[in-house]
Amino acid sequence: MDLRFNGNVRESKKELTIVASIALVSFICRLWELTQSSFPNGVDGYYYAVQSRSILESGVPYYSDSPLALYLCAAFSWGFGSFLGPKIVVALAMAAFVFPFFKIARCMGFTKPQATAITFATAFSVQSFYIGSEFAKMGIGITLGLGTVTVLLPSASKRRLSIWVLLLILGTVTHPIASVIAIAGSLVPLWNLAEKRVLIVVMTLGLGWLILRTPWMEFSEYFSSSFSLADSEKGVFLGWETIASLVCGTYLIWMRSNFQWLLLAITCAFLACPFINLNPELLPFRLRILVWIPLYFALGRVLFSIPKQWVSYLLLFVFVVMQRPLSNHQNARVAVTPEMAAAVAQVKAVAPRNAVLITPSRQIMFMLTWYSRLPARMTPTESHARWVHVVPAKWINSEQRTKLSLASQRTPTSLFQMVTVNQKNALVVFDHNLLPK
Repeated sequence: MDLRFNGNVRESKKELTIVASIALVSFICRLWELTQSSFPNGVDGYYYAVQSRSILESGVPYYSDSPLALYLCAAFSWGFGSFLGPKIVVALAMAAFVFPFFKIARCMGFTKPQATAITFATAFSVQSFYIGSEFAKMGIGITLGLGTVTVLLPSASKRRLSIWVLLLILGTVTHPIASVIAIAGSLVPLWNLAEKRVLIVVMTLGLGWLILRTPWMEFSEYFSSSFSLADSEKGVFLGWETIASLVCGTYLIWMRSNFQWLLLAITCAFLACPFINLNPELLPFRLRILVWIPLYFALGRVLFSIPKQWVSYLLLFVFVVMQRPLSNHQNARVAVTPEMAAAVAQVKAVAPRNAVLITPSRQIMFMLTWYSRLPARMTPTESHARWVHVVPAKWINSEQRTKLSLASQRTPTSLFQMVTVNQKNALVVFDHNLLPK
């Protein structure tokens, strides 16, 4: 089976200038959006602040994790602060993905104007802005993964393969998504290398790495039992992405497209499955929000098959413009208010210095570590530690609060205190031994 990409791809200075202009405008828009709040963005925003501070102070991350993106954030944090530094890194990374995206589009057969159009549409899509705001390290991994794919385009060679392997390793120490994109996007050029042994080895190593790194319990929950197109409480994309992906995938199959397009169609269908488990705490959600990458390639293929090209460009423009009113991405974003930050900061004055803080909120967990410099967990782990719970008051009903208060009166040395700036952001701080046995 001979699968060929377009080999007549040579980016001119004019093309690179246009793509660079798209990247520059995208960077400015992203940084402007990210800096609307002086606090870190997203559920994991304070995670990057904690990691950057730890690297600058001790040379190593506070939490054990893929380090490359963290050291990049720390480098920028040295000059711009632990809040602004990571924002600049992710804005740069998510703006830079237009370069590999454009090259992949050209190699897949799109003309220069067509590739420029879908690159522009993707650069300013709601999905890419959402990922940059909520999943910074993942955004860096996406750019690196797409860049790794371009090394083998338009044709693969053994020399390019060695560079590809090096970038794959860099992706592995950046974010798992980088490796997933790099391997999945390189299947066709690896096949064209005419060494099936290479493909088998790469796939085996990739699967082995996933088995070691992935919490497979989450994959067992990949599908839910209900047909879900939208769930604003979980901050999930609306069903228009699912519909668009399934329509484009079905069209590509119906047109009996070649292997690379069929592979793209299958990817769209898998990632956009309406029965997917949309719990943002689980891995399937991270995979789900990747659907926009294959979706825009497939969408371009469908739209630019229309004989009148001006209609294609118009429909693509309409598709991009209609994203915001059709999407709940803005409502899905997790923001930090000054009152919330002030309430969490007050915990430092209340909690004992030998305490391990326990909170049910992932966001508050990172905030507690940042402001108090105490270890924070979502579940008690360390033995022989003084566990102190920090729970939003709105998550505890009046009956539970009364029981905790009575328990603290029976044990005078136990901690039970309300930390409040206002009623909405009040926190209840109490010792673990006050919980009913």
